Amino acid sequence: MWTRRTLDEIAQVERRKRRQKFNPLVPALITVVLILICLLFGPPYWEYPWFPRRLIILFLIVFGSFYLSRILVGRYWLFGPGRDSIAFPVGSERNKICPVCRDIHFTESDVCSCGGRLEDLEHWKYVDD
Repeated sequence: MWTRRTLDEIAQVERRKRRQKFNPLVPALITVVLILICLLFGPPYWEYPWFPRRLIILFLIVFGSFYLSRILVGRYWLFGPGRDSIAFPVGSERNKICPVCRDIHFTESDVCSCGGRLEDLEHWKYVDD
């Protein structure tokens, strides 16, 4: 049975979500994977001894772009939002529950088919009877 969390628990969930937005781990991993792909499949002149300095600069630019875009826009954009940029979406769709019919939906919408207003599933908890 699903029950609504207390206001303190909901506030704690919201604080955790705000802190998650500033987590640099995912942008760093995406950047490392992209740089490894470039090193493995890139042109042979990237293997010269002077490349590590440029590699650090490239890492900082790509990581900074991903990290700042996640904080400001909510998505991982490489070199800013635009038609020609690379985007790694962070879905706005999420699990929601209807307090009226207690159905769970994965959607961007805030309205249930029964007419109820959908709430984040994180604001609810499952309790065994």
